[in-house]
Amino acid sequence: MDPADGPADCHYALQFYYQLKDFAAVDQLLADGGAFTGPLMMEPMTVAMKMARQYKNGDVAGAEKTFKRRIKWFRGNRGTLLYGLMSWIDMQQGESEKARTLLLKAKDVTSDETLAHNWELLSNCKDKQFSNAGLGEEWYGLYLENPPAPKQQKMRGNGRSGRGF
Repeated sequence: MDPADGPADCHYALQFYYQLKDFAAVDQLLADGGAFTGPLMMEPMTVAMKMARQYKNGDVAGAEKTFKRRIKWFRGNRGTLLYGLMSWIDMQQGESEKARTLLLKAKDVTSDETLAHNWELLSNCKDKQFSNAGLGEEWYGLYLENPPAPKQQKMRGNGRSGRGF
């Protein structure tokens, strides 16, 4: 996908390559982006993808800058993923106090249960229990953490049915 094709096409290409985990193509699209040629940053998931790639590429300051520039455009619950991602990045950097301060604002703005729960955990010095799993598929779609494996049900008996099916 050529960025010259337009911002809307780049937006879809960015999501497509991200789902394929072709991060080299994602990084190229983000690097080529300008005001009128890069992917549109109108959806929280697209902004979160950019922030996640910045974090993975070691540009934490860039992720924070992207967050501060874009969060003001997402009112109410639309900013939940971005607040969750930025607080997770802060936690990965060992800045739990910064994450707690951000989550304090986030719980008031978004009224999201996951963010409120994470704020409570950090306020009670339970940093190890911090988790954005409550954000669901959007969170795991960033490929920063693996979803928990589904629990397998145990078979009772010898595994063979006595019915003879």
